Amino acid sequence: MKKWGIGFIIVLLFCIPIFLHRETSQQLLKDTDTHTLVEAIRARNAPLSWFTGDWPLQNHFYRPLPTLAFELDNYLYKDNAPGYGATNALLAIACVLLLFWFLREFTNNPVLSSVSSCLFACWVSGSWFWQASAVVQYGSYVGLLVALYLLFQKPIPWPKVRVAVAAFLTLFFASSEVFGATVSPVEALSQNMIAWLPSRTVSVMVVFALLAMASYARYERVSAVKIQKEITPLTPPATKGTAITKATKTAWLWAVVAVIGTALAFCSYEQAVMLPAALLGVAIAMRLQGYKSRWGWQAAFWLCLVGYMLVRKELLPPGNSDYQKQTLRFGPGVLLTLERYAFPYLAGFWESIGTLSTGLALLLMSDIYVSGLFFIANVTAYVESRRRFVLAFTGWSLSIITFLPMAWLRGAGTPSFEYYNFWPLAFRSLFAVVLCWIGVDLLVIAVSPPELKAPARLNPAPGSLPRP
Repeated sequence: MKKWGIGFIIVLLFCIPIFLHRETSQQLLKDTDTHTLVEAIRARNAPLSWFTGDWPLQNHFYRPLPTLAFELDNYLYKDNAPGYGATNALLAIACVLLLFWFLREFTNNPVLSSVSSCLFACWVSGSWFWQASAVVQYGSYVGLLVALYLLFQKPIPWPKVRVAVAAFLTLFFASSEVFGATVSPVEALSQNMIAWLPSRTVSVMVVFALLAMASYARYERVSAVKIQKEITPLTPPATKGTAITKATKTAWLWAVVAVIGTALAFCSYEQAVMLPAALLGVAIAMRLQGYKSRWGWQAAFWLCLVGYMLVRKELLPPGNSDYQKQTLRFGPGVLLTLERYAFPYLAGFWESIGTLSTGLALLLMSDIYVSGLFFIANVTAYVESRRRFVLAFTGWSLSIITFLPMAWLRGAGTPSFEYYNFWPLAFRSLFAVVLCWIGVDLLVIAVSPPELKAPARLNPAPGSLPRP
């Protein structure tokens, strides 16, 4: 428990820059969307009425809870814009802390949970993430130097050379993940989530989504039956650090909290339609970690989605609003945006290969080799992620799942609409940190002395009883 307390304090310290970067200008309330929102809630002066219809901008969205957040700010601060900015910053901080809770329940690893949450906090605040990326990139160069050193050994230890090269490529790709360059222009996230008030529709949704995911993960962790592995002579003995979890009779309350959190997320922002799929992903990942997940609660999450769709149909005007018609897009841009999440450097590599058709003289240009290096690093990192497969795949897949519907919106992948990536980046931070962990493991293997093989065992062993 002491380790978790230290981890929480560290994450809390990394949240301080988020609050320090809050917007305090009176211009906050002069944004067109914000001005219309505030004027609409003042004109109606009936906070609970937003649960029975369209939200203040009247563009066919069901968002009563973010509207209530504006109602509260209007009651507390009136025309004092810095108060509204503080609310946006506090909501972003709440998301970081809830991510820490979710990772604590899902991974049960204090270092991994803390570092991943701190990275997400750096992305949100716009601070320190590029320094962290530089450290990882310099670490990748250590792997390259180790590989070059091993090539001068006699005889050349080819297995260790391969591991050193894998460490270089994995950390090289991980540095771009830490920088946030693989999926989005993350440097704009702070401006979007803190300095633009309507983005609280997203942060309010993420608060309840992460609450639901953390509660569900805790429910499974503290009460699900563990799949017992066969005990062998190589099984490490239990120590004083071995955690023994005892199921409690009230563990089901965590599942109830998860259902409530899911319902509240649906009352916040349309991206929440992916929450049941994300919760299903958590259940599958917990199963892969050895917990016998209870699948019955998944029905409750999907029923919340059905209920949400029925409420929308009943309470909102029929058809798409003019804003929705302008925002929706179809075509190759959708696939390219999703490809950037799934395989970040594939598109750039194929584009470089395609340019060769214009002339082999392009082989003299550096661009094709740079794109080739990033592509190979991308492939290598994905292959090596099998070493921590459940953690790496969960972070990677959840980021894609939660982003999926946003790919059909114009502006996805651009700085102006960086808030589309806010929820997915919470899980991408886990993926980035796990890749760094794998890269360091590979580096340690590359520089470690060769393993000593035990001598072959005689058959039959000396002194053994004769066999019939």
